[in-house]
Amino acid sequence: MWSEGRLLVPRAPSVFAQDGTLSDANVREQLRLCMLGFAVFAQAHRGMTRAPV
Repeated sequence: MWSEGRLLVPRAPSVFAQDGTLSDANVREQLRLCMLGFAVFAQAHRGMTRAPV
């Protein structure tokens, strides 16, 4: 389970353009870094299976 990344965006509707694209450069960079962290985590845990409960 990945629990290191969290991206909270106050007033989220204000960071999107009318066409739905993310228009706020700061939020876009925060999202990029968050997704990069998740990608690193996923790659490091690739092929691992969850132990039975």
